[in-house]
Amino acid sequence: MAELAPGESAALIGFQADAGIRQWIVRVVRLRDPAIDFPSAADSRLERVTDPDVLDFAADQGRILITHDRASRQPDEWVRTETTQKSGETNSG
Repeated sequence: MAELAPGESAALIGFQADAGIRQWIVRVVRLRDPAIDFPSAADSRLERVTDPDVLDFAADQGRILITHDRASRQPDEWVRTETTQKSGETNSG
């Protein structure tokens, strides 16, 4: 595997912060590596969007949702959302 030059990033994964992630965390991540694809909830206009809709948005964008909110969705619902997204079915919640 080739070594990265200083300032280069190997990140090919996109992330999405939900409204519970403080803006300074997103800023620090981007300052540390500007190549990291990590929009804040404000960047994506998700500040007042319901948790299921935020998760659906992240899945539609192919991003990993970064959240502090453990109570909003359970792991079996994440799998169901991912499976639904891949099959093209509508997600009823």
